[in-house]
Amino acid sequence: MSLAMSSCIAGLGVKAAAGAPRGHDGSELEPLRNRAPAGAVVLPTLPGQAPAQVLRRCTGLSRWPRLLWRFGFLCVAGLALLQAAHAANPSADPVVADRIKAAIERHTQGKVQVSSVQASPVAGIYEVLSGQEVFYVDATGRYGFVDGRLVDLQSSRDLTAERLDALTRIDFQALPLDLAMRQVRGSGRRVIAVFEDPGCPVCRVLTKFIDQLPDATVYRFMYPVTDPASPPKARDAWCARDRRAAWSRLMAGGAVPASAPCDTSGLERIVALGDRLRIQGTPTVFLANGRRLVGATPPDQFLAALDAASTEPRADAVAPGPAAQGPVSVAELPR
Repeated sequence: MSLAMSSCIAGLGVKAAAGAPRGHDGSELEPLRNRAPAGAVVLPTLPGQAPAQVLRRCTGLSRWPRLLWRFGFLCVAGLALLQAAHAANPSADPVVADRIKAAIERHTQGKVQVSSVQASPVAGIYEVLSGQEVFYVDATGRYGFVDGRLVDLQSSRDLTAERLDALTRIDFQALPLDLAMRQVRGSGRRVIAVFEDPGCPVCRVLTKFIDQLPDATVYRFMYPVTDPASPPKARDAWCARDRRAAWSRLMAGGAVPASAPCDTSGLERIVALGDRLRIQGTPTVFLANGRRLVGATPPDQFLAALDAASTEPRADAVAPGPAAQGPVSVAELPR
């Protein structure tokens, strides 16, 4: 960076915004960790104009009169921006700030160390800086907004997740279990329904985990929606003589021979069901109490949720219907 540009930036108290840091897959990192340092102001840009193009205005050393005029204009603008930012986030009353800081550190057993507390533009909401992280809390310091979620810091409960969990539950008994491939191990008291796609890597990992669950009744629904290559594979498995064995082979990463055409209306019904239930990703697991688990749920959390659901009245009273007979191999392992 040239001396003139450095002087301009230093004079304004402005730090140039670097390109967004990216992970190994090229995606932008979490916005919370991609924020300019506290107090920094990013130069405004015109549509289609990069910050570097704005800063380039400060490098015309051969045009001193125009440069000095622009330098003064930008410095005044920068001071105005800083004053506006300060007005929007006035410092919190020291007594209130100390009280909130103490409450946060008490509620989190010291796991969250607070660097500073200041008022936000919203009455009763305070901005908290912890290291390089910023989040917001109420005046009690107990409830915080972290990554867009409302969290009870005292009980370490994600209140937003709990609300979404309640809103996305289903009536397990209403599932068309006759369209699923049913497998029972042991007593079968732990009941789950799985919507899975052979083109989904996480599904293949979860399948291995579920196959090891003791005392489980598993209803597997073919849900070929995440990979363009999955629908024809699912149709071949659906029409195979041994549907469950063919599907298991696909979920293990294997191939299934092409099958003669058959009635695939049941498979179409499953896909339509997924749309109605707003299943937007695989794997999606429904527990007997209707709770929904999506994606790669940590094993300990999965087992805890499964056991909690198993203490409620059983939801596996629906016997396999015609679609689960004939070509479908139903594994009833010894108890």
